[in-house]
Amino acid sequence: MNLFGRVGVSLSKSVVDKCLELGINFFDTAEGYKNSEKVLGKALLGRRQDAVVATKFGFRDGIGTPPYSAQEIDEAVTRSLQNLQTTYLDILQVHFPSFIRDNVEAVTELERQVSLGRIRYYGFSNFAPNRIKAFVEAGGKPVVNQVH
Repeated sequence: MNLFGRVGVSLSKSVVDKCLELGINFFDTAEGYKNSEKVLGKALLGRRQDAVVATKFGFRDGIGTPPYSAQEIDEAVTRSLQNLQTTYLDILQVHFPSFIRDNVEAVTELERQVSLGRIRYYGFSNFAPNRIKAFVEAGGKPVVNQVH
């Protein structure tokens, strides 16, 4: 939980509690949003099944990372699972198209993550139409493109 700075676990838990009480169950985070994955994971302890969690990879501590290989995607999923204290991610998004070096390799790895049950769905953030088309032509089945 991070809105222009670090927010503590106590306040974040209160916000999550109120959201769930009101029927708001979708939470969007990213490994690059400072400590938000860890804080959200703590806030959802014991009620993960009540939430839909989307996270993104490609930035860590606000720093862009180089293009991702299959191994790097696997490592990013592992980090997010650990940070969020969960066994699965509802949606994993590629933060920027430049983080994918090879669409076929990325699609293959994302589909493997789905088959393993580590992610349910995947998608993008900030992809232009031509990048989406190329990813789909490589066999990808994205469910979302979050545009900033």
